[in-house]
Amino acid sequence: MGKATVAVGLQFGDEGKGKIIDCLSEEYDYVARFYGGANAGHTVSFDGKTFKLNLIPSGIFNPKAYNFLCSGMVIDPEKFTDEIIDLQKKNISIERLRISARAHIIMPWHKIIDAAKDAALGKQAIGTTGRGIGPCYADKASRIGIRVGELLDVKRLTEHIEWCYKLKEKEISLFENAKLPPLAQIIDDFKKHACNLSSFIADTEEKLRRALKNDNKKILLEGAQGAMIDIDNGTYPFVTSSSATSAGACVGAGLPPTAIDEIYGIAKAYITRVGNGPFVTELNDEIGETLRKNGNEFGTTTGRPRRCGWFDVPLARYTAELNGVTGIILTKLDVLTGISPIKVATAYRRERMILPVLSPMHPLEECRPFYEEFEGWKEPIANVDSWDKLPPQAQRYVEELEKLIGFPIIAVATGPDRKAIIERR
Repeated sequence: MGKATVAVGLQFGDEGKGKIIDCLSEEYDYVARFYGGANAGHTVSFDGKTFKLNLIPSGIFNPKAYNFLCSGMVIDPEKFTDEIIDLQKKNISIERLRISARAHIIMPWHKIIDAAKDAALGKQAIGTTGRGIGPCYADKASRIGIRVGELLDVKRLTEHIEWCYKLKEKEISLFENAKLPPLAQIIDDFKKHACNLSSFIADTEEKLRRALKNDNKKILLEGAQGAMIDIDNGTYPFVTSSSATSAGACVGAGLPPTAIDEIYGIAKAYITRVGNGPFVTELNDEIGETLRKNGNEFGTTTGRPRRCGWFDVPLARYTAELNGVTGIILTKLDVLTGISPIKVATAYRRERMILPVLSPMHPLEECRPFYEEFEGWKEPIANVDSWDKLPPQAQRYVEELEKLIGFPIIAVATGPDRKAIIERR
């Protein structure tokens, strides 16, 4: 029987999963994204080219692998069409790309409600991407969602849209300056989407199970966002609307837990966050701006500047344990070049207490970092591909993080290109 590997983010997202999954995908027969939607942004660079994806798995650049958008995802048909057109223009094959018939569709009302609700929250706003993700998952949980498989039956799809439209008209009327497009326009648009997407629709879950059981294939399960914005285990309510952990991979891809063999957790050598919510090690100073500039820390999806801070050990330890990682892949080590000393939060302070672990019993909003300092390095390490070529200070930084987190760091990335990675195991 084949085995599946999960790759998930250990921070607030934007850990460089796109690059890592692209690197790993060469070893796999299937790459399957299990949750999230076009709110994710994965950037992949190779051969002097940069590709930005929101929905399609980063394994699409492996011509031998099947790439699946699984049942746990929410699909924006317009965004999906734009992505496949862009890939075709760049001579990237989409022949092995499939979407689960069970995945839910983001409708026009989801985006309208998303923006209107966040605006209505005022100072309590989540800071969503406005892509309709949360409202779509809410409709899924309410059992009124429209699924991708319905695109194969236009009559049924039209009836479902008409029924939902009446419901959403009432909901949207509660918000100022929010209005639905005409029903006829939405139906016409979705007839076009049905034509564009029908050839990609499949029972991806059954195909993955068969690939493991009968064909002894290898599957890479691609996560989106990061564990700290997981709907159940993250910094609620400043979270995404789906499971961003390794446990969610089985549900979102339709696989049994026994299928999972390896779990890779991906973390930056520092930490960033987009949107609102607690951030213990955030740097609102020159160093934070340096990290943002040197790391090109602007959202792939929204273009928003990311909040930057020092590496947070209690957070990383929590998410590594939560995901049951078998190894950590550390990205963007090169961004720390020229910064000294480098600080690492090894515990939190709250009132008179020192807290070595992250816990909902001690809200992050009330915690302050307890730092240890490490000597930085001046030598450029961008695109270094050998451990021995790293300065001693950079080596020590990685080794100390490994000890502090308590999980092995099996690889280190030193730049955006797929070749800029150092294996340590």
